[in-house]
Amino acid sequence: MKNPIVVPADEYVGAVKFGGVWRYFYNMLSMWILDYARYDPEYDPADARSSGWRESLLVVDTHNATDYIGALSVQEIPKEDLATTESEFGGAVHITFVVNFDEKLFVNGWHDNIPIHKYVPVGWQSMEGDPHRYLPADDVGQ
Repeated sequence: MKNPIVVPADEYVGAVKFGGVWRYFYNMLSMWILDYARYDPEYDPADARSSGWRESLLVVDTHNATDYIGALSVQEIPKEDLATTESEFGGAVHITFVVNFDEKLFVNGWHDNIPIHKYVPVGWQSMEGDPHRYLPADDVGQ
C-alpha cells in the first residue's frame, strides 16, 4: 500500500476539464484565480521574485490551458488516489474549484474573503457554489 498524497494546509484541490478529460490538482489559492491581471493589476510577472509562477500566465483561458495545466501538473492527484488523498490537517480533502475549459465554466467552492469566481476570463461563466455538482458522476463522492 502506497502512502497517501498529503495536501498542505494552505493549498486547495481543483478539478480541471480540458479536451473532455478531467484531471485533479492541488495548489495555492492564487493558482485558481484565472484572471490574475484583473485581481491584482500591480502584479508584474517579470519581477524576479515571480519567476516561473504559473508560467507567467496572467489570464488563463482556453488558448493557454495546456500551459496552465502543465504548471499545475507537478501537484497532480491521480483520479484513483482522490479517495485516499488527505489534508495536512487530517482527514479527506474536498474539491474546492472546478475549471472546465470545455464549457468555459469556473466554480468556486472557497467561501472566504476573496470572491475569486469574479476573476475569470471574458466570456466565462462563474459562480460560487458546490464544485461536486459539476463533476462527473463517478467523482462526486470525492
